[in-house]
Amino acid sequence: MNGGVFRSIKIALEDQLGNGALEKFDQSAKDNMKDMNNYSTILYNNFKKLL
Repeated sequence: MNGGVFRSIKIALEDQLGNGALEKFDQSAKDNMKDMNNYSTILYNNFKKLL
């Protein structure tokens, strides 16, 4: 991602959620990645059953 875009995202997050919002978001994503992957697999498998 280009530096200007990244900076814009960080500023927008901090405007809405306060200082350190990007770091908190990043940590939360890391903490929940395994669960999100498992839920995605379940969703995909259920979708395939419908086809």
